[in-house]
Amino acid sequence: MKWKFGFRFFLRVVFFILLPFVLLLLSYKITVGSWQFTPSQEKVIDFLYHHQNFEGATALEMSHLEDVRVLMNKINWFFWIGVICLIGIITYSYQNMKEFRWLSLYGGIATVSFITLFILGVVFGFSWLFTGFHEIFFPQGNWLFPYDSFLISNFSFEFFEKITTFIILQTFLWGSLFIGIALYLKYGFTKNN
Repeated sequence: MKWKFGFRFFLRVVFFILLPFVLLLLSYKITVGSWQFTPSQEKVIDFLYHHQNFEGATALEMSHLEDVRVLMNKINWFFWIGVICLIGIITYSYQNMKEFRWLSLYGGIATVSFITLFILGVVFGFSWLFTGFHEIFFPQGNWLFPYDSFLISNFSFEFFEKITTFIILQTFLWGSLFIGIALYLKYGFTKNN
């Protein structure tokens, strides 16, 4: 079997890499936008998204929140650039229904596979996943606080476990939707035409 490394191959690779991450970030945005936060949690969210100051956190906690805000801005840029790239690839591939179906099917499978690994991580070791995330994105170490600190009392380990599970399951559904679209286009759409 001879591999063809042309433009279509490049678009497929970009699509399969971007789709799981963009759908994960979309799920994150939907979850944060619809989550029922406590009033104290809402203050932190307002600080992160709207730069509104609040009282109650220590200087170390505020330093961490500043780092979180910087990371969230970078993630937001990545999300929108990813959305634009995916829209471009989908628009380009839509001219060829077979290619569009192929991208939808295997993009959905890539997303479901990627998220299945996250589900296993949550089920068998959320603590390890949580710690690894913080060590990668906050290597300066300002993410460890005493149990009675403002951030820990408002954003407990259980809170992050619950919201992460919700985000992951939602992303799994988005990936399944792409698979469903591909199957509909292959079997349902062709029967009706």
